[in-house]
Amino acid sequence: MSFFDNSFWGAVSAVLRMSLSVFTTILAIRLLGDEGYGYVVLISTVTMLWVMLNNGFYTVLVRRIIFICADDISALREMILLGLVYTGLSALIFLFIALTSENELMEKVILGSSSNKTSGELSIAFKYALTLIVARLFVLYSLALFEGVGRFSTAAKIQLTSPVILLLGLLIMPQLLEGGLTVKMYFQIFLASLVCELLVSTTMLLISEWPADTGKTSVSRMVGRLPELIGESIRLQLSNIFSMFVDPLNKLVINHFIGVSQVTSYELVSKIIIAVRGVFSAAFRAFLQLAPDKTLASVQYKKVIIYIFLPSIILHMVVFLLFLYGINSGALGVSHQSVQLMLVMLIPSIAIVLVAPLYSLLIGAGDYKYILVLHARLAVLNSIVSVLLVPLIGIIGAGIGVSVATIYNGFSVYRRFEMKYGKLGGVFNLVKRSDNNAVVVFTIFIITWLALLLIPPEDSYLYFCIASLGVLLLFWRLWREPLTSGVLRKINILGSKL
Repeated sequence: MSFFDNSFWGAVSAVLRMSLSVFTTILAIRLLGDEGYGYVVLISTVTMLWVMLNNGFYTVLVRRIIFICADDISALREMILLGLVYTGLSALIFLFIALTSENELMEKVILGSSSNKTSGELSIAFKYALTLIVARLFVLYSLALFEGVGRFSTAAKIQLTSPVILLLGLLIMPQLLEGGLTVKMYFQIFLASLVCELLVSTTMLLISEWPADTGKTSVSRMVGRLPELIGESIRLQLSNIFSMFVDPLNKLVINHFIGVSQVTSYELVSKIIIAVRGVFSAAFRAFLQLAPDKTLASVQYKKVIIYIFLPSIILHMVVFLLFLYGINSGALGVSHQSVQLMLVMLIPSIAIVLVAPLYSLLIGAGDYKYILVLHARLAVLNSIVSVLLVPLIGIIGAGIGVSVATIYNGFSVYRRFEMKYGKLGGVFNLVKRSDNNAVVVFTIFIITWLALLLIPPEDSYLYFCIASLGVLLLFWRLWREPLTSGVLRKINILGSKL
């Protein structure tokens, strides 16, 4: 698969999974109620934390496979078996916990104390969730193998299986069974969807062509390398832990100085911004495969910047427009101040999208120590700015804290990339040299952004008109962008195949 195919399907898969997740969440809340879905969130938070802590290992595994020479079949076989050993051992641990844990202990983990009302069901649901982790680990392992050999598009397509089946299960199963959906049934359906995804990924692995190797693998050497890979994954995951620390801290600061109602506004805005960035992050994961070739990595990055400059701005603006509509219609149930919060976080979010491919390349280069130090600095910087500004200017202070850290993140990653891969000449200069529309696009966006920042959000009609005009002008420029012709050509190819 080409680099464009891998990036294209990564983005498409991310958009579809994000959309399916929204529909699934809304449906689950309606079927389970606020309290029932609250238990689902609590159980998922406890269990999926362990999945997140294992993500680093599979990213390291992808990198190791990418750096293996095509003719070094023995090394590839060793790395595949090493990943399987780690996954199997982790799965056995979770299965042991699920089978041996007492119900009372499960309830204390979920609720903090025993409850007669929920006795039994939540404990069983928790055990299903632990079993779900086992399936997730094997799915991550199979996806890592596809990504390691450069088939990021295949991995992206496979990841659509579970969300689709989960949504269908929530639509169909409550109609077939009496009593409606329960928390236990939700996790049963979720587990079934992941098992289906595992079956699809395993089938794809079996029917794919893999290089044959008749040599023997040294078990002692393979086991000896396992701590090395785990050490790399721990350094990578510690970076994510620092990032996870910042979000709860901001919420606690907002709650302490302003009130719990503003925590909801911050949570909503931050989740929307992260979701938008996630679309591009999924596409840029394909940059891992370019890490061994510094020259090709720099060339592809320059091309990608030209492609995504305008689409990244447009997607952020469209999401902002939808968010503004949700605020004005009362559908979101948060204050107008959250509109200004999103505006403050908008530009830094676009900036970090433009340097996101470089972050993937640094991971691919194994620069884990720098990434760990960077995330520690970001956590400290964000915390200091938020603690200082939230008491003075309210929720906007938390947005400024996130924005300052995000801008520093982008600047640092860009500088680090230039140190390791060579000078690029500035992101905006790259776009400007290749596309004269960049100046027009940037001017339209900045004028729209400043106008929205100066107008009171309560003036909803004028606010909505200016935001809509800015989006329309940006869409007009989009038709002259190189990405448009590339995507349309890709859609035509897919249509002809169907």
